[in-house]
Formats: sequence, C-alpha cells, structure tokens
Amino acid sequence: MKSYSSELINKAVIPAAGLGTRMGAMTRAVPKELLPLVDRPALDWIIEECIDAGTLDIAIITSEYKKPLFERHLDGKFQECSFTFMIQGSMNGLGGAVLCAEDWAGDDCFAILLPDDLVLGENSTSLLKKNNITNRFINNCNNGYS
Repeated sequence: MKSYSSELINKAVIPAAGLGTRMGAMTRAVPKELLPLVDRPALDWIIEECIDAGTLDIAIITSEYKKPLFERHLDGKFQECSFTFMIQGSMNGLGGAVLCAEDWAGDDCFAILLPDDLVLGENSTSLLKKNNITNRFINNCNNGYS
C-alpha cells in the first residue's frame, strides 16, 4: 500500500459544475465561480492559491454549458498552470465531481478546492501551501538534507 504522508500535492480538482441555484438570478447569466469577489472572480482566487502552493496541474469539473465560459475566461491567464476540463454529466454532488477526476488523478495525491469557500486575511496561508512546505522539509530531511 502506498504511503501519502509526505507526498507533495501537485494536482488540484476544482468542482464547478453546479447550477448555483441558491444564488438566484445572479447566476443565470454568469456562473458563480466567475462572479467577482473584490477585484477578481472567485475562480481566480482559487487558482492563485494553487499557484502559491506550487500545485499547477488543475482539473476543473464542469458542465457542457459552463465549460466554454471557463475556457474563455482562462484563455491566456495563468500560463504556468496546466488545465484539464472534465464534464460532470449529471449533477450528483461533490462526490460525483470528484469521481469525474478519478482517472486523471490516478494514484497521485490531490486537493479539492471549492471556489465558493474562500478564506482570506493575513493569517490565511492555505492548507495546501502549508502541506507542501511541510512535506518538502520532511522529504529533504529524509534525504539527508537540512
């Protein structure tokens, strides 16, 4: 059995297929992931968190309707990232979205980042970044570096 305790998280899954119905009329024309939060869309905040943690392989789980909107939004942005778009055929929740990424993730560790749950502030360094910093230190120590 593979041990994941000191592995870096190099992949991220962003579930973004939902209809955003709880937000009412605001999401009829614009997906909730592209609604502005302060000065940029929610999706951009999540991708910047991935970049900050060194997690650059990103799968966006979306719907047929929303995929072209995300592709157009990301065109030319975040060029250091590799984006994979996957279609969630039926809206069967977060678990269904994560299952869409099963083959893509393979045996690699991955993070699930929800674009409608943001934590901001001076002490909000992401858990993803903290995990990768800690595991780089552990791996260096295990390899005889300090």
